This record gives sequence, C-alpha cells and structure tokens, in this order.
Amino acid sequence: MDILARHRVDLAISDLRMPEMDGLELLQHISNDFPATRVMMLTAFGRIQDVVTAMNAGAVDFIEKPFEQDILRQKVYHLRNLRQQNRQLPAAPPPFRLQQQESSLRLLGVSAAMLQLKQLLIKVAQSDAPVLIQGETVTGKELVAQAIHEQNGRANQPFIPVDCGTLNEQVMDSELFGHRRGAFTGAHTDRPGLFRSADGGTIFFDEIGELPLSMQVKLLRTIQERQVRPVGSQKFYPIDVRIIAHQPRPDAGGH
Repeated sequence: MDILARHRVDLAISDLRMPEMDGLELLQHISNDFPATRVMMLTAFGRIQDVVTAMNAGAVDFIEKPFEQDILRQKVYHLRNLRQQNRQLPAAPPPFRLQQQESSLRLLGVSAAMLQLKQLLIKVAQSDAPVLIQGETVTGKELVAQAIHEQNGRANQPFIPVDCGTLNEQVMDSELFGHRRGAFTGAHTDRPGLFRSADGGTIFFDEIGELPLSMQVKLLRTIQERQVRPVGSQKFYPIDVRIIAHQPRPDAGGH
C-alpha cells in the first residue's frame, strides 16, 4: 500500500493467503483508493470459490500456484494489450463507454436482468479466466460464449464450439488433441485437433458434463499444463486457449 501511494502501478499481483492483510482485503483497498491499478490474484490449485470471490471483488485475472513463469508472462502481456486497446477507444465517460460495449453485444433485450447480464459479460471478458455458463438448453449459452470471446482481446482469433454430447467416444482423443499420420487405421494425414485449431482464441465446450470421466481427466490436465499431445505422437504442443464451458444447472433437470 505504501508503494502504491508513492508510485503509479499498472498491475499488482497478490497472493490470497497472507499474514496481517489477506489478498481480498488488499484488493478492496486497491479498488477503493487506486482504481487505475489492476489486480491479478494468486491462488492454490482447486480453490475455485476463492477465485470467484476475487473476481467478483474486482480482480481482472488469477493464476494457480504453482505456475510457470511463461504462463504468468503471457497473462501480463495479455492484460497490457487489453489496456492499450482500451486507451485507443474514443474518449468518453465510463458509463457511455460501457453503453457502447453493451450495444456491441449480439444479445437482445433491455430488461433489468438482461442489462445485468451484459454488464457481467463485459466484466468477465476482460480476463482470460475459464468461464462456466449454467442454464437450460436453448437459452442462448453459445451466444453468451461468443459475446465473451468478442469482447476479449482474442476477438480476431478462432472461436470453436464443441458439442460434447455428439462427440464420438472412439475418436474423441483425435478430435480434441489431434493425431499423427498412421496413429490408427484411417489416419492418413496429420490432424491438429480442436485445441490447436483454437490456439490464440476460445474453445467452447457445450454440455461439458457429457464427456466421459476419462476424457474429463485428460481435459483437466490439458487446462492445467496448457499443452496437448496428439495421438501417436511423443511431442507436446503448447496452446494458448481460453476455455468456456456450459453445463445445465443441477436443478434444471437436464433440460
């Protein structure tokens, strides 16, 4: 806090669990006293509730510990690029700028609930944090995912939807992670897979709970390590992909 009072700071990277003052309390101080300073939170793997709380309190991103320096560097560069893009927008008071962003969303409706949703989407889009969309089928979850993608710095990169309910389990590995020529019968050419095809952009998993448990384990490892290994290959390929997923609410009866 003393450093912030004496110097201009673009980005503060803070742990959540600290003595004297925890990360959420520090985040609140920064949000109140230094609103131009963005805050990225560090959190131990698996503490999703901490992540949700921090994002709701104004954190722009989070990173799980332990982490690779390259991952942290990528996130910092991405936040810097977002800030530069924001500075290039026409000068306008914040409410008007927010209205401009809302009007660019391909979502119809002016009810209080829809306006609240639009504002939440704009806020979520400013980070690369994974997003889970919960809601009943045929309520526009892919439109919501596309809106997040289009408001993010990845807007000019691929947006690839994956219908998990229709993926063939026998070739699921190949579909998601790719394969080498000759890896199995019928594999006549190399195939990059959906993850590598989405590199730099966003991949949207619709009905993610429909994936077999074995594939969910592989998907989790891919998200954690940010790399894929095609079927039949010994080489790992790094990926930079934002993950958005949809799953109906538990009380929605699967509809």
